[in-house]
Amino acid sequence: NYVRAILEDPKGNLWLGTEKTGLNYYDFQTKSIINYTHSQGNTNSISSNKVRSLAMDNSNRLWIGTVDGLNVFSKESNSFFKISDNGTGDKFLSNKIIFSIAKDKFGQIWAGSWQNGLNRIVYKDSKNYSIEKIYKKHGNQYGLSSNVITFIYADDLYPEVFVGTDNGLNHIFLRLYLKP
Repeated sequence: NYVRAILEDPKGNLWLGTEKTGLNYYDFQTKSIINYTHSQGNTNSISSNKVRSLAMDNSNRLWIGTVDGLNVFSKESNSFFKISDNGTGDKFLSNKIIFSIAKDKFGQIWAGSWQNGLNRIVYKDSKNYSIEKIYKKHGNQYGLSSNVITFIYADDLYPEVFVGTDNGLNHIFLRLYLKP
């Protein structure tokens, strides 16, 4: 398997995102592997088997960036909530290909798209979340140096996020952003 993303959970077990075969969970205590794959027509399955990035939020929910949207996985309910780019407004992503994910010190999720900017997500549950889209700057307005996001690093101690693009590094100073 071609592994594209690795994340250690709070219990010390591993989540592995692969290029073509979905998401794998390895439990070191039982030495067992669970494979989560996309199943056409199953709304509880992951949106794509092409996983690009992984992050864990403050509620121990797993965030999975794929080539077909962002997924939020709850191990307790064993289901995936999907966030897509199929619409407008603050419930939809700027692009469906999510290349990098990070959680900042305030618990916000940052999802970088491969082609269309950055998404800042405030998430309480599948019915109570909002997404702010941040794009390449035009003229004198504030913005990113490029819409192609290659990597996101969110500092755990300081209120700042670094966003790598195909045209340099962007440094974002945070303020607590709470929107229902």
